[in-house]
Amino acid sequence: MNPGRPRGAQSLPLILIFVLAGTVILSLLFFTFWQRLNRKVEDTLKNQFNQQQLELARKIADNVEAYFDYLESELLAYPWRFRLIPPDSPGFNSMACSTSTGGLRNPSPPPRP
Repeated sequence: MNPGRPRGAQSLPLILIFVLAGTVILSLLFFTFWQRLNRKVEDTLKNQFNQQQLELARKIADNVEAYFDYLESELLAYPWRFRLIPPDSPGFNSMACSTSTGGLRNPSPPPRP
C-alpha cells in the first residue's frame, strides 16, 4: 500500500481517462445536437425561401396575365374605333391624324388633287 494516498482513492491516470472520456462524450453530444439544430434551421430557411419565391412567381404571373388581358381587350377594340367614323366622311382625316400623332394636327392642309 502506498503511504501518500488516502484509502479508496483512484490513481491519477485512471481519473484522467475518466475526465477525457467524459469530455469526448459531451463533445460528441454537443456536436450531434448542433448538427440537428443546424439541419432544422437550414430546412426552415429553405422552406421559407421557396414559399417567398412561389408567392413572387404567382404575383408576376398574375401581373403578366392581367397585362395580356388588357392587350387583348385593346386589340379587340381597335377595329371598332375606326368603324365609328367611315373613311369617306370629312372627319375621318382629322381623327386619323389626331390618333396617329398623339393629338397633334398637321398645320398645313392636305394637297388638293
